[in-house]
Amino acid sequence: MPPPHQPPPNPVSPYARASHVLRPHHILLLYIFALGFQPLDENLLPGPFMLALHRIMIREVAEITPPRSYKQILTDIKQAALPRADGPARAFILRLEEVPDAFTSPDALSDFMQTLPLLFHDRDDEETARFVIPSPDLTCQNGMIKCIANRLLIDLGYGIADYQLFKTKLDKTDYAEAETYALFMKGLVTGDSNVANDGLRRFFEQKFHEGSESLLHRLPPLEPGGRPIINEVQPDMHPLEILADVKKLMNVHHQQPLALAYERIVQAIGLYDHYIDVQGGQFVESEQLAQHAVQSVLWNNFGCTKLARIEEDIVIAFSEVGGDDNTRLTVTLNRAYHVARQGKYQAAVASLLDPDVWRGLSLADYNLWAFEIWSILALRACRRRQQRQLKDYLIPKRPNGPHTAREYSWGRDPMGCTIRDPLYDAMLNRMCEQSHASVDQLLTALWHAEYHGRYNLYRTAIILLADAGLEFGLTKWCKRLVDEVMPQIMSENDLEQKAFAEYTLARCIIAAGEATQSALEEAVPYLEDAAQCYCILEMYSAQCDVLFLLSVVLHNAGELERRDEVAREHAEALEMRARVHTVVMESWIEDTWAIVEGVGAALASR
Repeated sequence: MPPPHQPPPNPVSPYARASHVLRPHHILLLYIFALGFQPLDENLLPGPFMLALHRIMIREVAEITPPRSYKQILTDIKQAALPRADGPARAFILRLEEVPDAFTSPDALSDFMQTLPLLFHDRDDEETARFVIPSPDLTCQNGMIKCIANRLLIDLGYGIADYQLFKTKLDKTDYAEAETYALFMKGLVTGDSNVANDGLRRFFEQKFHEGSESLLHRLPPLEPGGRPIINEVQPDMHPLEILADVKKLMNVHHQQPLALAYERIVQAIGLYDHYIDVQGGQFVESEQLAQHAVQSVLWNNFGCTKLARIEEDIVIAFSEVGGDDNTRLTVTLNRAYHVARQGKYQAAVASLLDPDVWRGLSLADYNLWAFEIWSILALRACRRRQQRQLKDYLIPKRPNGPHTAREYSWGRDPMGCTIRDPLYDAMLNRMCEQSHASVDQLLTALWHAEYHGRYNLYRTAIILLADAGLEFGLTKWCKRLVDEVMPQIMSENDLEQKAFAEYTLARCIIAAGEATQSALEEAVPYLEDAAQCYCILEMYSAQCDVLFLLSVVLHNAGELERRDEVAREHAEALEMRARVHTVVMESWIEDTWAIVEGVGAALASR
């Protein structure tokens, strides 16, 4: 006999919401749960009264109607207990009438929260059952302190702003919703197949549960060709076709580690030898040097710039000077930008203005050359906080190129990178003094950076994570975290990353050592070096922050003469920051851009 038909379980958890908001009436609901909902063998309340209480609480917990006030809920409970107002039910109502006077201080609320371990039990990741307020008791306590401070614990109208909690892992997951399926049904009723198909596709693209969903995502993606095809090595294939696959694998959006790109380079080298020796292909010097140029780009992304410089030296040494070789131009542009990142902006621009660089350019390569000069000038303006120069002079003159606003200012449009976008959000939270809210983004960036092999971004994420950890009091852990990555940072010698790491490490040393004399003396060299690096980079705002902390450390260490010297340097840095902030036009930048425009006109007239 077949089993009776059972309706399928609802895949959407009723407690899975995009966000959970803590309101004052939730404390009343918790109080009722703790007071009246006891195990059956211990509950002394009458059965009919418990049934009525269940009905009241189900309606409040479901939140299908606006939440009611304390007096309204208490009135309903009194009406349910009116025929049986003696005994346990009467005692229960008397306890509820004491709620307005029960929470007059944070300590009272904390004591109440500590008596509710079952209501605030943290479940494992694979469990989906949630309670009405699915957050730890400490989080609820912190949120409700605000309610008490504003005398809003028992508010009759609940017309107050929401108190957002720190979201848990499950709170941040977007679970399936029925709106898209309703859109599908509407399309069927109205006969609109486009609406129906789109609604059905969107419905099955949602997350239904924590298990495997491989069979749920069977529909084709909206973007055809979103994952480009990698060429298979063939005997008659040109090696540059294999080398072009490296660009596809380097795209972070495709979720491929850089190690796969190195495999393609090795295959391209072997295929090039086969192409020349067996197929009898024509020898072209730029094609032979192409794999060295690609390796230099890969090593830069890998965070090993010294190896990248070696590959660039090979290309520059053996390629033609003043020709139209795009390989040599690419290497020259990358090297100039690296020099600019070290604070030598004018030297980087001067290297690109050398006639040997631009005299043989085509118009397409000229656009790359001009855009690289513009990028160096924009990098300098951003580091110097010259927003007026960037917006009023440089941006209107920007050549056509792969421009991302977030690289130069606090732009809104994401970069589309699973590593850099979380790092950007973390830096934005740090600027707003909300680093504690960026831990999730930093962990996401760390995982992707380590998986993809982009260790330059990985080191930056580690520093930001240590900086955020200081706000949680994890001083020794943060110090150990930065200590472990400092050898890589010092050997890489990226001045901006190095200065930020030394500044963070100095703060960790002071906090972990509880500001003792030895801790202060240990932190001084790191702060001095960080201030020097920021001075070279002309990042005056960051230099002021470091010098201010250094002066405080020297004052507490008793070195008054050095403190006064650092204080004078701090005043000079403040003056320089205020002076460059208002600068819009600089003569050498105007002359540089005039040369760029003149070169473009000359190349176009050939």
